[in-house]
Amino acid sequence: MTKGRLSGRQAGFSLVELLVSLAIGLVISIAVITAYLSAAGAARVAEATGRMNEDAQAALTIMTQQLRMAGVNPAQPNRNTTTLHNLLSNPYIIRGCDTTFSNVTSATTTAALTCPNGASPSSISIGYEADRYNTVPTNAGVPTDCLGNGLTGVSRTVTTSLNVVTTTTVYEAENRFFIGTSTYITSPSLYCKGNAASTNPQPLVENIENMRITYGVSNPGQPRSFGDNSPGVAAKFVLGYMTAAELIGSTAALNGSLTFSQPSMWTPTWTVAFPSTSTFSLSDLVSGTGFAFQNGVSTGAMIWKAWDAVQAVRVCVLVRSENAAVFDSPAQYLDCSGNLITPTDRRMRRAYTTTVLLRNQ
Repeated sequence: MTKGRLSGRQAGFSLVELLVSLAIGLVISIAVITAYLSAAGAARVAEATGRMNEDAQAALTIMTQQLRMAGVNPAQPNRNTTTLHNLLSNPYIIRGCDTTFSNVTSATTTAALTCPNGASPSSISIGYEADRYNTVPTNAGVPTDCLGNGLTGVSRTVTTSLNVVTTTTVYEAENRFFIGTSTYITSPSLYCKGNAASTNPQPLVENIENMRITYGVSNPGQPRSFGDNSPGVAAKFVLGYMTAAELIGSTAALNGSLTFSQPSMWTPTWTVAFPSTSTFSLSDLVSGTGFAFQNGVSTGAMIWKAWDAVQAVRVCVLVRSENAAVFDSPAQYLDCSGNLITPTDRRMRRAYTTTVLLRNQ
């Protein structure tokens, strides 16, 4: 009996069969892991792309909305056309800088902003008359700045359509946009500094790593004549796009006449007739204070301010992913200037661009 039971024992796997089965299992495991990692990587890219698209849309929507309002004076029945466009104390519809204004948070006026040397990120100040329709008003119906803070009204004298001189309250918005960080939000973000009382800059959109702004200019040989605010006096069209430094960057000596450094784009060349004062600054040139710009071809003095030549603004934002490890290794990207950049981290980056026509220039 014992011998019979021993003869019926089962035989096991051979060593070759065991190795083959292990190899097959390993191949299957590798395939499953590879498929999982590939799907996880694709999911990270898709999630990062969606989030970046949302951030870019938010940032460019804000900038577009603000730029479209630059220089606006809302038409109101108690103003005639003579006084409609002469109520704002800020002479700048826009004023930009190729880097962040050095006193972006402390300057009390647009004219007081200073622009240091640098290439990026750009900053810009946008001014317009705010009312309860083009801003989100407070509960008391007061127009607000870019952060929703109520503006302080300023009394202005106007002439009504019936030629009656009266006073009205004007709310001037002057919003400054730049890229920055803070103690609590360390990721680079699009910030705004409004001009409401005691307004500190606040982040609007996170993960905006860079912003490059260029300005589409018209020919200063075809400006509106001084004192003429009516549209269509001279044809306005964009000849090309400049940086802020190129727009105001004349370096010629102030020796009685000045030739701008962009004659290839702006023709004919313009010269400047200086008044009796011998001391001038670049801010005087930008604001047009005391300078009579004489066209070299046509007759008649015309006042021209550098920023008045801007007809459109092109805004590019470089958005980075919230996830710091989207890729397994650093991935190259094109920046706002079209340069191919290799980063040092594994974030995803993409540049988004929009162009906005200045409706009230």
